[in-house]
Amino acid sequence: MTSSSVPLTGSIVALVTPMHEDGSVDYPTLRKLIDWHIAEGTDCIGVVGTTGESPTLDYDEHKKVIEVCVQAAAGRVKVIAGTGANATDEAIELTTFAREVGADATLQAGSRQSDRLLSRAARCQPRPIAAGYG
Repeated sequence: MTSSSVPLTGSIVALVTPMHEDGSVDYPTLRKLIDWHIAEGTDCIGVVGTTGESPTLDYDEHKKVIEVCVQAAAGRVKVIAGTGANATDEAIELTTFAREVGADATLQAGSRQSDRLLSRAARCQPRPIAAGYG
């Protein structure tokens, strides 16, 4: 069974991205937070969505948070990577990256004008896409 055919069910947590006082990502605490959620029975973790500080992270930080979360989850829970962006090409690049590092699904949040983005994102990866409209 491929991951694209496995439904995302159970307790799905929109994870916050812990930050240091200087605004940099606190990766050790992020890893601990993922371990805590897994120990407490969380079934799926959503990272770098609007709850996960995606608007405040630069492109490289965004990618690193996705990668660290997938590595920390280590297949113990599903990971939904927030890959939405204001620029369609950036969202496609983030979606492709999330697939390459092993995220189980991606989240595209945007306006109803995002149909072009969702169509392109679906073509670049075989994983499920969750769409959120504000």
